[in-house]
Amino acid sequence: MIRTSPSRTTARRRAERVSGYWRIEVYDGNTPVFERVIGQGKMTRRQIEATLRTLVAKHGLTDDEIIDSHAKRCTRLHRGLLDVSWSKHGAMAATCGENPHAVATVLDENHRPRQIPVIG
Repeated sequence: MIRTSPSRTTARRRAERVSGYWRIEVYDGNTPVFERVIGQGKMTRRQIEATLRTLVAKHGLTDDEIIDSHAKRCTRLHRGLLDVSWSKHGAMAATCGENPHAVATVLDENHRPRQIPVIG
């Protein structure tokens, strides 16, 4: 019998409890070129951000654009082509890129976009 450490088991149980899904899409203009839905507990927000950056770079950036996007923000070399922004209202979603661009949307158990709660 293989035993796992308590921290690994706890993390696995926590991931299994998270209900909902991530829908990850890549668009070239308005044309969808990739879509995949995975369980929300399978990736953290940081992993989703890294995934969006990678997909945008893969689907349309040149080597120079990728290097410029990783330069320090305070330099003239930096370009925000791989910056990720999270929605402030409406559906819970993150976007990255211009053209191509990638979107990760949080879906509920019924595969509908989960809305950000309105406060006040």
